[in-house]
Amino acid sequence: MHACRQLLVRPYLWAGLRLALFWAGVLLTSDLLLIAQAKPKPVWTVDLKKYGFRGPRSGLVNDPGSSLQLAFSGDSVAVLFDEKSETVPQKGTDTKTWLGWRFVGLFLNAKTGELLGRRFWITDLLWRKQLFPTASGGFLLLTTRFPRPLEIPTSSADSETLYGPHPTTLLLLSPTGEELKRLELPIHGAPKDEHWEAHLSPSRRSLLMTHVEGKSCELVLFDADSLTQNLSWKSSETVGCRVGAVSDEQMQAYGEKGRHLIGRFGDSLDSVDLPSGHSLFLTNNLIVTFGILPWGTAWITKPTGEQVSTIHFEIFDPGPSGVRPGVAPPFSSSDGRRVGTVIGQTVGPILFQREQHTLYVWQVPENKLVFTTEVKSSWLLAIQAALCDDGSRVAVVGPAKVLMYDLPVP
Repeated sequence: MHACRQLLVRPYLWAGLRLALFWAGVLLTSDLLLIAQAKPKPVWTVDLKKYGFRGPRSGLVNDPGSSLQLAFSGDSVAVLFDEKSETVPQKGTDTKTWLGWRFVGLFLNAKTGELLGRRFWITDLLWRKQLFPTASGGFLLLTTRFPRPLEIPTSSADSETLYGPHPTTLLLLSPTGEELKRLELPIHGAPKDEHWEAHLSPSRRSLLMTHVEGKSCELVLFDADSLTQNLSWKSSETVGCRVGAVSDEQMQAYGEKGRHLIGRFGDSLDSVDLPSGHSLFLTNNLIVTFGILPWGTAWITKPTGEQVSTIHFEIFDPGPSGVRPGVAPPFSSSDGRRVGTVIGQTVGPILFQREQHTLYVWQVPENKLVFTTEVKSSWLLAIQAALCDDGSRVAVVGPAKVLMYDLPVP
């Protein structure tokens, strides 16, 4: 009987082994085909680790790695990341004074990758988009700092301070990172979720700052190149405090139950029917939205909600029980003629699944794919990408290197 069982089981084992070898061969063959294809080569590469960038680590020490932001402005590329926690030991005790995080700002020549400037700030972590390009070739940096130095180990009062409102500063920087202008933005200290958010128009000329205080907010419109205030008005949570995107003339926000609102700065907002997803103004009259469903589709619409065209891209449909793909917020050239995003998804058969992150850039209004490449990274949010003003180059970070690619002439 035992021998009969072996004879019955052995064919199933061989069948399973052959199936595993088959899928391994398929995966290996597909990888070899990808290698054999003409993979885009970067014009230059800069390793961020030599400037203090930390990659993710797990094991005895768990570290998600440095948070990072990227901006492309004129002939400069700026990269901002946290190097380490900034602490000062207290003499004669085991405690330390915690000042925040030490952030490094690298300013690179967009043509060569040469280091133009290296700056440092003591600030809080980057929870929102805080680094932006300007139309004149400079940069904007929104920083927050601790209301006061904290002690480590932290007390319950220190913990409340850590997660409460923080003093906020808006900096105008030169292409090499020199500070040109500083605005201290008012913080009243209550409620706990009080904070400032920044949204830049695709032309890089208009900056909308939102001061959120509970269920109300104040919106302030600045000239991005000079930080001159042009307009300010108040709003409420139900009619426009949650800003999604801005142009030089109007804004898109979210109202009750996630409904989309669009209107001119300072005026009342109208409810419009837009697809769900990450939205971005391409021009004053066109909005692009990248969503998840239906799979692999982006929509270009007018501010009225009227659909103009669609963009289709390759994405793996995992089915009802699979891991959903991720779509990063889109980015564009200043004229709105080119738009890109990064897609993260799980690919391959069950036994050989892997994470794949792909950068895409399209030409609008033809909606033609002009560039794509796979970006190595452990997770989608660690990847940053940005187009230059005319869309002829794209910079990407992932996971610890800045890579610059030339694109076909628009």
